[in-house]
Amino acid sequence: MPSPPLGFLLSTLASALRENTEKQLADLGLTPREYGLLWRLADGPLSQRQLGELHRIDRTTVVGLLDRLEVARLVDRTVDATDRRRHAVSITDAGRTLLESATAVVDEASSSFTAALTTAERSTLLRLLVKLLEGSQP
Repeated sequence: MPSPPLGFLLSTLASALRENTEKQLADLGLTPREYGLLWRLADGPLSQRQLGELHRIDRTTVVGLLDRLEVARLVDRTVDATDRRRHAVSITDAGRTLLESATAVVDEASSSFTAALTTAERSTLLRLLVKLLEGSQP
């Protein structure tokens, strides 16, 4: 029997990992997409547009996710001083605290998901996935 197509494998694996991660992040009141936005903002402010591009989600969805994170006081949005049409998004102290807890949950989910792999295999998988992701960025 031939190997399954790469797209099918990646999609199936992503769905399985997302289901497990969703359940665990829900206990913290986050979705995987919200976690991803907080994770991106940990290194510094980004525009709403940049967040959408990095996560490959449309503007309307980004605004909705940020609305929820802002109401929870996990992010702040400020109007860019040089371009009033643009909003800079930054993570708050409460967002950083929640991000630390959520990262532990995500790391645990990833570890259990890849338990069948050796440490070297996990490192290789991660390196290759990052390479694929970087090569697919717009």
